[in-house]
Amino acid sequence: PSVFQLGLTKVTEQDLSQAIEDEHGAKYRKDGKKLLKVPDTTSHYNIKDGTEIIGDSAFFGCSRPTTIAIPPSVNTIGEEAFPWCHRDWDNYYMQNKIRQEDCLISF
Repeated sequence: PSVFQLGLTKVTEQDLSQAIEDEHGAKYRKDGKKLLKVPDTTSHYNIKDGTEIIGDSAFFGCSRPTTIAIPPSVNTIGEEAFPWCHRDWDNYYMQNKIRQEDCLISF
């Protein structure tokens, strides 16, 4: 999987203004394939099946969510998508798991 692909992960004002919102207030691109932003109050979140891209800074403002579940459909993760995790994404993504003292994310 590619973790950073220039341009694919960028979240624009137009994306946000045309976004669809799920029952938790998370915003997705209107085709549902790109997670744009989750609410700052998010502590547990299951990214929707079919999502392929997690946008830049998607979880910015969330103070260390307890768990985030990422479906197998995700193949691209934007810069600072999980700002409290500072890891080698290529290495950890390939192992299908990212674990750090301040971060628990499962694929």
